[in-house]
Amino acid sequence: MKESELREKIISAFADVHYPGDDCLGAPDGRDDGENVTEFFRGKDWRWLKSNELACGPHALHFMTLEAFHYYLPAYLLASLEEDSGDVIDAVFHKITPPRPNVVFPHLDNRAVDEFQMRYEYFSPAQKQAVRDFIAFILDDLIKFSEETNEPITREEKKLRALLDYWNNV
Repeated sequence: MKESELREKIISAFADVHYPGDDCLGAPDGRDDGENVTEFFRGKDWRWLKSNELACGPHALHFMTLEAFHYYLPAYLLASLEEDSGDVIDAVFHKITPPRPNVVFPHLDNRAVDEFQMRYEYFSPAQKQAVRDFIAFILDDLIKFSEETNEPITREEKKLRALLDYWNNV
């Protein structure tokens, strides 16, 4: 898939997601992070956010409400396709990678697993497919780079394959 096709697929898949409202942007976190998210994103349409704006605060994804995350994720996906997207793409992959359940102490809190599953209940089949296509695109880029540089399969490539397998079953 070409980058332009992926961009269009992301834009189309998330086009009907409504702005969550000014009071539903930053998740209360006991610190200022949620308030900072609310302040920065208040009234902003995801379609108009520039990658350099998101690069200034890539970790905002971590402090968004579920509704705000659903609304703003496409902006982060698109920004991740830009050159030098380092922290933005890292934040995206952190949020689309399921956390490991606590199998050693299953009686302990598995809130992160529950939150992850709830986060993606908001997503339509087309939106989940856009995330799959995003992962596949990044994986293909990594494979091409590996082939061009004669580098062996990397740990990142194995992680991306596992992540794509996960998303193919969501």
